[in-house]
Amino acid sequence: MANRLAICAALLSGALWAQEASTPGALAVVDPVLSEVEDGAPAGSSHQFLPGEIVHLAFRVQGYKREEKQDERRFLKLNWRVELRDAAKRLVVQPATGKIDSELTEQDKDWKPKQHWQALLPPLMASGDYQLTITLADEYAAKETSRTLTLPVKGYDVEPSRELIVRNIRYYRTEPDGQQPPLEQPAYRPGDTVWAQFDITGFRLGELNRFELSYGIEVFRANGQSLYKEEEAARLAEANFYPKSAVPGAFSLKLTPDLAKGPYTVILRVRDLAGNQTYETKTSFTVE
Repeated sequence: MANRLAICAALLSGALWAQEASTPGALAVVDPVLSEVEDGAPAGSSHQFLPGEIVHLAFRVQGYKREEKQDERRFLKLNWRVELRDAAKRLVVQPATGKIDSELTEQDKDWKPKQHWQALLPPLMASGDYQLTITLADEYAAKETSRTLTLPVKGYDVEPSRELIVRNIRYYRTEPDGQQPPLEQPAYRPGDTVWAQFDITGFRLGELNRFELSYGIEVFRANGQSLYKEEEAARLAEANFYPKSAVPGAFSLKLTPDLAKGPYTVILRVRDLAGNQTYETKTSFTVE
């Protein structure tokens, strides 16, 4: 009697599994988690990712169709795609795809396959809420669904411009590392090193979002005499999958110990070589 009951229970279990396989729930992406490391703790609601940082995503799948073959083996066949886009609907990184093509056992009747995605966020991307969309396709059910998450980013923000321009010139006491604030009044002593940073925007982009910039500086005494000139202090050229709308520039000046005290003017000359634009601006510091 006990053996007969065991056989009946096994048959009933198999029948229920087969019934569940033939009537799956709605196809869905569930339990998505954004984190700073793979399978790490979920990023908090106030967390903002940073440019140049790797973002990790984990998610599960439910409601897929279980296809039964003639030999009574059961399979699932899913495809997924992850896209990250900005507010203008532009792709931020290359889309990623994956497949789940597996044979199922009776023990897998409640299985929710877990998948992973990661991407390196572009440097110098602007702040904002980026949209991360997971698209899921079930080949056996001929169904597709998607789910969109918000990826908040604290980025590199420069006021945009239609034409080439320099913004946010700032001076520092020591070589800037992103930690110290700029000087409120750029005043130095003879023998010091002047450190300065600025942002360039409004340049044109070519094929493959390529830009090419150069800039030079010239320093003048208070009487208008040129003290130092460098035609090309730096050249910046890149091609990127995600377009850059602004880039940082910098210069440093080693002051001689016998340099006269007083105000000094710096003329910064920028050239957009790809867009055939030029821009010139003045800034100043004082030697006390």
